[in-house]
Amino acid sequence: MKAKVLFTLIVCVLAGFLTSCKDDDEFDIHMLDGKWEKVYDAGAVAEGSVEYEFQAKEYVNGTFTGTMFVHDVSAGDSTVPFRWLYGSSSIKQKELYIEYKNGKGQTEHHAYFVEELTKSVCRLVSTETDEKGNPVNVINLRKIK
Repeated sequence: MKAKVLFTLIVCVLAGFLTSCKDDDEFDIHMLDGKWEKVYDAGAVAEGSVEYEFQAKEYVNGTFTGTMFVHDVSAGDSTVPFRWLYGSSSIKQKELYIEYKNGKGQTEHHAYFVEELTKSVCRLVSTETDEKGNPVNVINLRKIK
């Protein structure tokens, strides 16, 4: 009888440790704050030649706003506002919206799913897809500060 009770107790404790919570896949916008270096972009950009610095500013109705500073060795520096919207609890539903004026003065909009965000790695996948359903742009970043 004691063995059965002990076994039941161990199973209950183990189940408690292995249970996933809704917030396990959540991450905070402030994990994005800081300087990031672009890592391998299919040969188009050398590693380290583009840096992004994110600064989250304010939170209103489920949306963070902030500023992204882009330090690009070849194209020059720019400052770009961004919005971060929370979708469901799934990481792929977190979206980062970037809107800026291009060199011709036209407004460009880009949206990315935040596929991965840790203290050292960020992976942004374009919400726009090609005719085969593949994302048109993937940005891999490594935290440098």
